[in-house]
Amino acid sequence: MARNDHKRVNLFNQFASNLDLLKEHPSVTVEPDAANTFLCPLCWKLYSIEAISHLTLEHVPPDYFGGRVRILTCQICNNTSGHLLDSHLARKEELDNALATSSPVEATFTVNKSFKIKGALQVSKPGHVSVYLNKSSNPYRFPELIQLLEQGSTPEVKYHIKGYNKKHVQIALLRIAYLIAVSELGYGFLCNDRIHEVRLQIQHPLQDIMPSSGIIPGNYPDEVLGINYVSYPSEEDAFLVVFDLRSQGVPFDMVYSFQEQTS
Repeated sequence: MARNDHKRVNLFNQFASNLDLLKEHPSVTVEPDAANTFLCPLCWKLYSIEAISHLTLEHVPPDYFGGRVRILTCQICNNTSGHLLDSHLARKEELDNALATSSPVEATFTVNKSFKIKGALQVSKPGHVSVYLNKSSNPYRFPELIQLLEQGSTPEVKYHIKGYNKKHVQIALLRIAYLIAVSELGYGFLCNDRIHEVRLQIQHPLQDIMPSSGIIPGNYPDEVLGINYVSYPSEEDAFLVVFDLRSQGVPFDMVYSFQEQTS
C-alpha cells in the first residue's frame, strides 16, 4: 500500500470511529445509519470504505502555505474549494509579497491593442518600474514588438494584473479554521447551528449567509496557536482558531472566532 493510501485509510478509520461514537448519543441521528462510514465535513455526504477513492487528503492550511494533512474531504469539495477559494488566497499572498519585497508580479501586456504578451512587473524603487516579457507566451508576435522598439517607436502598452476576490479570501481562511477545528475536535464540533451556518457559507461562497467572516489578522504568540476556548464574558463564549500561513512570503497569522450557540 502506498504511503498516501495508508494515511487515507488511517484517517478514514479514525473519523469513522468518531462518527460511530457520536451516533450513540440519543440526540444525534445520521441517515443512512450505516456503520464504519466517513462524513465529508464540508458537504456532509457519507462514504463507505469501498468508496475511499473518492476521498482526498486535505492539507490544512493548503500545502502552498505549509499546511499538513489533517483530514479527508471528498474530491468535489476539495477541487471546488481549490478553484473558488484557495486560488484567491494564494493570489493575495503573491501580491502582498510583491509589494513587501519589491519582487516581480505576473502581468499580461497588450501591445497597440492588437496582441498580448505575458510577463511581469517589478517596482524596485519609487518611480522605477521594470518590465519582464515572456517570449514563449506569444512567439509569433514577440519579434514584432522587438522590431518596433529597435525602430525607435513607442508602442502603446497596457498591462493587466490579475487580482483576487476579497470575499473568497475571507472564506478560504474561514475554511481553514473550520477544518482545523473538525480535525481536532471531531464530528461533535458540527452539532451546533452556528457551525452549520459556517459550513453553509464555505459551501456557498457567493452567498451572504454569515454577517461577518470573523477573521482577525495579526501577530499572535505561539502559545495560542491551535484551538482556544473563550468563556469570559459568558455572552462571548467562542472557539478561537489561531493558525499560521507560511509560504514564499512573510509569515502572518490568522484567527477565527467560532461563537457558541446560546440557548
